[in-house]
Amino acid sequence: MNVLLTGGAGDLGQVLLPQLVKRGHNPRVFDIERNTSPGTNYFCGSLLVAQDILSALEGIDVVIHIAAWHGIHEARGWKTRQEFWDLNVNGTHNLLQAMIDQGVTRLVHISSSSVTKLSGTYGFTKRLAEQAVTHFQGQHNLRAVILRPRAFIPAWNRQVYSDIYQWAHRFWPGAVHIHDVAQAVIQSLDYTSIISSSDTVCLNIDRVPGFSAAVLEHWDENGPGSSFSTAYPQFVNAAQKAGIDTAIRPYSLDISEARARMGYDPKYGISEFFEELQEHGLVD
Repeated sequence: MNVLLTGGAGDLGQVLLPQLVKRGHNPRVFDIERNTSPGTNYFCGSLLVAQDILSALEGIDVVIHIAAWHGIHEARGWKTRQEFWDLNVNGTHNLLQAMIDQGVTRLVHISSSSVTKLSGTYGFTKRLAEQAVTHFQGQHNLRAVILRPRAFIPAWNRQVYSDIYQWAHRFWPGAVHIHDVAQAVIQSLDYTSIISSSDTVCLNIDRVPGFSAAVLEHWDENGPGSSFSTAYPQFVNAAQKAGIDTAIRPYSLDISEARARMGYDPKYGISEFFEELQEHGLVD
Protein backbone atom coordinates (compact mmCIF):
# COMPACT_ATOMS: atom_id res chain seq x y z
CA MET A 1 0.00 0.00 0.00
CA ASN A 2 0.98 3.61 -0.48
CA VAL A 3 1.00 5.10 3.01
CA LEU A 4 1.21 8.80 3.91
CA LEU A 5 2.64 9.66 7.32
CA THR A 6 1.82 13.19 8.46
CA GLY A 7 4.49 14.43 10.82
CA GLY A 8 6.54 11.50 9.60
CA ALA A 9 9.88 13.21 10.27
CA GLY A 10 9.29 12.84 14.02
CA ASP A 11 10.18 9.99 16.35
CA LEU A 12 7.23 7.71 15.60
CA GLY A 13 7.46 8.26 11.86
CA GLN A 14 11.13 7.34 11.85
CA VAL A 15 10.42 4.15 13.79
CA LEU A 16 7.59 3.25 11.42
CA LEU A 17 9.37 3.88 8.11
CA PRO A 18 11.64 0.79 8.05
CA GLN A 19 8.84 -1.40 9.39
CA LEU A 20 6.49 -0.29 6.63
CA VAL A 21 9.11 -0.89 3.94
CA LYS A 22 9.87 -4.33 5.38
CA ARG A 23 6.19 -5.22 5.06
CA GLY A 24 6.10 -4.20 1.41
CA HIS A 25 4.40 -0.83 1.83
CA ASN A 26 5.47 2.39 0.12
CA PRO A 27 5.62 5.11 2.80
CA ARG A 28 5.64 8.82 2.02
CA VAL A 29 6.60 11.33 4.69
CA PHE A 30 4.64 14.57 4.87
CA ASP A 31 6.21 17.07 7.23
CA ILE A 32 6.98 20.76 7.58
CA GLU A 33 10.56 19.84 8.51
CA ARG A 34 13.12 19.38 5.76
CA ASN A 35 14.13 15.86 4.79
CA THR A 36 17.11 14.51 6.74
CA SER A 37 16.71 10.85 5.72
CA PRO A 38 18.33 10.08 2.34
CA GLY A 39 16.22 7.87 0.11
CA THR A 40 12.94 8.74 1.85
CA ASN A 41 9.89 9.49 -0.28
CA TYR A 42 9.42 12.92 1.21
CA PHE A 43 6.98 15.77 0.75
CA CYS A 44 7.73 19.00 2.58
CA GLY A 45 4.50 20.83 3.31
CA SER A 46 2.05 22.09 5.90
CA LEU A 47 -1.31 20.82 7.09
CA LEU A 48 -2.41 24.44 7.09
CA VAL A 49 -2.01 24.65 3.29
CA ALA A 50 -4.72 22.74 1.43
CA GLN A 51 -2.77 22.37 -1.81
CA ASP A 52 0.20 20.88 0.03
CA ILE A 53 -2.01 18.16 1.47
CA LEU A 54 -3.80 17.46 -1.79
CA SER A 55 -0.49 17.06 -3.60
CA ALA A 56 0.94 14.79 -0.91
CA LEU A 57 -2.17 12.57 -1.04
CA GLU A 58 -1.90 11.77 -4.75
CA GLY A 59 -1.81 7.99 -5.17
CA ILE A 60 -2.12 7.32 -1.42
CA ASP A 61 -4.20 4.39 -0.09
CA VAL A 62 -4.12 5.06 3.65
CA VAL A 63 -3.00 7.87 5.96
CA ILE A 64 -1.24 7.61 9.32
CA HIS A 65 -1.95 10.96 10.97
CA ILE A 66 0.79 11.64 13.51
CA ALA A 67 1.35 15.39 13.16
CA ALA A 68 0.39 17.33 16.30
CA TRP A 69 1.77 19.54 19.00
CA HIS A 70 2.04 17.44 22.15
CA GLY A 71 1.71 17.76 25.88
CA ILE A 72 5.41 18.52 26.23
CA HIS A 73 4.95 21.56 23.99
CA GLU A 74 2.30 22.81 26.40
CA ALA A 75 4.11 21.92 29.63
CA ARG A 76 7.27 23.75 28.57
CA GLY A 77 5.53 26.65 26.88
CA TRP A 78 7.02 25.84 23.48
CA LYS A 79 3.76 26.45 21.60
CA THR A 80 0.87 28.88 22.08
CA ARG A 81 -2.79 27.96 22.38
CA GLN A 82 -3.33 29.28 18.86
CA GLU A 83 -0.58 27.04 17.50
CA PHE A 84 -2.19 24.03 19.19
CA TRP A 85 -5.53 24.93 17.65
CA ASP A 86 -4.05 25.54 14.20
CA LEU A 87 -2.25 22.20 13.91
CA ASN A 88 -4.24 19.81 16.08
CA VAL A 89 -7.73 21.00 15.11
CA ASN A 90 -7.55 22.92 11.84
CA GLY A 91 -4.73 20.76 10.49
CA THR A 92 -6.68 17.58 11.17
CA HIS A 93 -9.80 19.00 9.55
CA ASN A 94 -7.81 20.11 6.51
CA LEU A 95 -6.33 16.63 6.18
CA LEU A 96 -9.73 14.94 6.44
CA GLN A 97 -11.27 17.21 3.81
CA ALA A 98 -8.33 16.69 1.46
CA MET A 99 -8.60 12.92 1.93
CA ILE A 100 -12.24 13.01 0.85
CA ASP A 101 -11.39 15.27 -2.10
CA GLN A 102 -8.70 12.80 -3.19
CA GLY A 103 -10.79 9.69 -2.55
CA VAL A 104 -8.66 8.38 0.32
CA THR A 105 -10.94 6.72 2.86
CA ARG A 106 -8.63 4.84 5.25
CA LEU A 107 -7.06 6.52 8.26
CA VAL A 108 -5.04 5.65 11.34
CA HIS A 109 -5.33 8.65 13.65
CA ILE A 110 -2.81 8.98 16.47
CA SER A 111 -4.74 10.63 19.28
CA SER A 112 -3.77 10.62 22.97
CA SER A 113 -4.91 9.34 26.34
CA SER A 114 -4.99 13.03 27.31
CA VAL A 115 -8.36 13.45 25.57
CA THR A 116 -9.98 12.33 28.82
CA LYS A 117 -8.51 15.26 30.76
CA LEU A 118 -10.85 18.19 31.29
CA SER A 119 -8.09 20.78 31.49
CA GLY A 120 -5.18 21.62 29.24
CA THR A 121 -4.98 22.84 25.67
CA TYR A 122 -3.34 19.70 24.35
CA GLY A 123 -6.01 17.28 25.53
CA PHE A 124 -8.78 19.65 24.45
CA THR A 125 -7.47 20.03 20.89
CA LYS A 126 -6.84 16.31 20.52
CA ARG A 127 -10.39 15.64 21.71
CA LEU A 128 -11.72 17.97 19.01
CA ALA A 129 -9.53 16.26 16.43
CA GLU A 130 -11.11 12.92 17.36
CA GLN A 131 -14.56 14.43 16.94
CA ALA A 132 -13.60 15.65 13.49
CA VAL A 133 -12.53 12.11 12.55
CA THR A 134 -15.81 10.59 13.76
CA HIS A 135 -17.77 13.31 11.95
CA PHE A 136 -16.07 12.49 8.65
CA GLN A 137 -16.68 8.79 9.30
CA GLY A 138 -20.40 9.40 9.43
CA GLN A 139 -20.57 11.86 6.57
CA HIS A 140 -18.03 10.46 4.11
CA ASN A 141 -17.71 6.71 4.77
CA LEU A 142 -14.26 7.07 6.25
CA ARG A 143 -12.78 3.89 7.69
CA ALA A 144 -10.72 5.04 10.66
CA VAL A 145 -8.89 3.61 13.64
CA ILE A 146 -8.26 6.08 16.45
CA LEU A 147 -5.37 5.13 18.75
CA ARG A 148 -5.05 6.67 22.20
CA PRO A 149 -1.49 5.94 23.36
CA ARG A 150 0.06 7.02 26.62
CA ALA A 151 3.08 9.34 26.43
CA PHE A 152 5.60 7.69 24.10
CA ILE A 153 8.39 10.21 23.44
CA PRO A 154 11.45 7.92 23.43
CA ALA A 155 14.44 8.02 25.72
CA TRP A 156 16.74 9.04 22.87
CA ASN A 157 14.92 12.34 22.20
CA ARG A 158 17.39 14.86 23.62
CA GLN A 159 15.11 17.83 22.95
CA VAL A 160 12.82 16.43 25.64
CA TYR A 161 15.03 14.33 27.94
CA SER A 162 18.50 15.40 28.97
CA ASP A 163 19.41 11.79 29.71
CA ILE A 164 17.84 8.37 30.13
CA TYR A 165 17.30 9.01 33.84
CA GLN A 166 14.89 11.84 33.07
CA TRP A 167 13.00 9.57 30.71
CA ALA A 168 12.96 6.83 33.38
CA HIS A 169 11.25 9.14 35.85
CA ARG A 170 8.56 9.81 33.21
CA PHE A 171 8.14 6.17 32.27
CA TRP A 172 7.68 4.79 35.78
CA PRO A 173 4.26 6.28 36.67
CA GLY A 174 2.82 5.82 33.19
CA ALA A 175 4.08 5.78 29.61
CA VAL A 176 4.31 3.35 26.71
CA HIS A 177 7.33 2.39 24.65
CA ILE A 178 7.42 3.86 21.15
CA HIS A 179 7.97 0.42 19.61
CA ASP A 180 4.71 -0.82 21.13
CA VAL A 181 2.93 2.22 19.68
CA ALA A 182 4.47 1.38 16.30
CA GLN A 183 3.15 -2.17 16.61
CA ALA A 184 -0.37 -0.84 17.16
CA VAL A 185 -0.08 1.47 14.14
CA ILE A 186 1.04 -1.36 11.84
CA GLN A 187 -1.83 -3.53 13.06
CA SER A 188 -4.25 -0.65 12.53
CA LEU A 189 -3.24 -0.36 8.87
CA ASP A 190 -4.51 -3.87 8.23
CA TYR A 191 -7.55 -3.31 10.42
CA THR A 192 -8.75 -0.34 8.36
CA SER A 193 -9.23 -2.74 5.43
CA ILE A 194 -11.80 -4.88 7.24
CA ILE A 195 -13.83 -2.41 9.32
CA SER A 196 -16.81 -0.42 8.09
CA SER A 197 -17.28 3.33 8.26
CA SER A 198 -20.02 2.79 10.85
CA ASP A 199 -17.62 1.00 13.21
CA THR A 200 -16.22 3.47 15.74
CA VAL A 201 -12.78 2.13 16.66
CA CYS A 202 -11.04 4.02 19.47
CA LEU A 203 -8.36 1.99 21.24
CA ASN A 204 -6.19 2.60 24.28
CA ILE A 205 -2.52 1.77 23.72
CA ASP A 206 -0.40 1.13 26.78
CA ARG A 207 2.55 -0.91 28.00
CA VAL A 208 2.60 -4.38 29.52
CA PRO A 209 0.69 -4.12 32.81
CA GLY A 210 3.27 -4.27 35.59
CA PHE A 211 0.92 -5.04 38.46
CA SER A 212 -2.43 -6.71 38.97
CA ALA A 213 -5.53 -4.69 39.72
CA ALA A 214 -5.53 -6.09 43.27
CA VAL A 215 -1.96 -4.94 43.92
CA LEU A 216 -2.72 -1.46 42.60
CA GLU A 217 -5.86 -1.23 44.72
CA HIS A 218 -3.88 -2.03 47.88
CA TRP A 219 -0.72 -0.22 46.86
CA ASP A 220 2.01 -0.06 49.53
CA GLU A 221 -0.22 -1.23 52.35
CA ASN A 222 2.94 -2.58 53.97
CA GLY A 223 4.84 0.67 53.66
CA PRO A 224 6.30 2.91 50.94
CA GLY A 225 7.89 0.88 48.16
CA SER A 226 6.63 -2.44 49.52
CA SER A 227 4.44 -3.30 46.51
CA PHE A 228 7.31 -2.81 44.10
CA SER A 229 9.87 -4.66 46.22
CA THR A 230 7.51 -7.62 46.57
CA ALA A 231 6.83 -7.86 42.83
CA TYR A 232 10.33 -6.97 41.58
CA PRO A 233 12.89 -7.66 44.32
CA GLN A 234 15.59 -8.06 41.67
CA PHE A 235 15.21 -4.41 40.64
CA VAL A 236 15.04 -2.67 44.02
CA ASN A 237 18.68 -1.56 43.94
CA ALA A 238 18.35 -0.46 40.33
CA ALA A 239 15.33 1.69 41.17
CA GLN A 240 17.16 3.32 44.06
CA LYS A 241 20.25 4.08 41.95
CA ALA A 242 18.09 5.53 39.19
CA GLY A 243 16.33 7.72 41.76
CA ILE A 244 12.88 6.32 40.97
CA ASP A 245 10.33 6.76 43.73
CA THR A 246 8.60 3.37 43.70
CA ALA A 247 6.12 4.59 46.32
CA ILE A 248 4.42 6.43 43.44
CA ARG A 249 1.64 4.15 42.27
CA PRO A 250 1.78 3.55 38.52
CA TYR A 251 -1.41 3.11 36.58
CA SER A 252 -2.38 1.37 33.37
CA LEU A 253 -5.00 1.88 30.71
CA ASP A 254 -7.41 -0.86 29.75
CA ILE A 255 -6.00 -2.31 26.51
CA SER A 256 -8.36 -5.28 26.32
CA GLU A 257 -10.22 -3.93 23.28
CA ALA A 258 -6.99 -3.37 21.36
CA ARG A 259 -5.96 -6.93 22.20
CA ALA A 260 -9.32 -8.35 21.15
CA ARG A 261 -9.76 -6.37 17.94
CA MET A 262 -6.23 -6.30 16.52
CA GLY A 263 -4.19 -8.71 18.58
CA TYR A 264 -2.20 -5.88 20.15
CA ASP A 265 0.47 -7.44 22.34
CA PRO A 266 2.83 -4.94 24.00
CA LYS A 267 6.35 -6.18 24.64
CA TYR A 268 7.73 -3.51 26.95
CA GLY A 269 6.85 -3.20 30.63
CA ILE A 270 8.42 -2.72 34.05
CA SER A 271 10.84 -5.65 33.73
CA GLU A 272 12.04 -4.55 30.29
CA PHE A 273 12.36 -1.00 31.59
CA PHE A 274 14.79 -1.92 34.36
CA GLU A 275 16.61 -4.39 32.15
CA GLU A 276 17.21 -1.57 29.66
CA LEU A 277 18.62 0.65 32.40
CA GLN A 278 20.97 -2.16 33.33
CA GLU A 279 21.97 -2.76 29.70
CA HIS A 280 22.93 0.90 29.40
CA GLY A 281 25.22 0.44 32.38
CA LEU A 282 23.36 3.11 34.31
CA VAL A 283 22.49 0.79 37.17
CA ASP A 284 23.95 -2.51 38.38
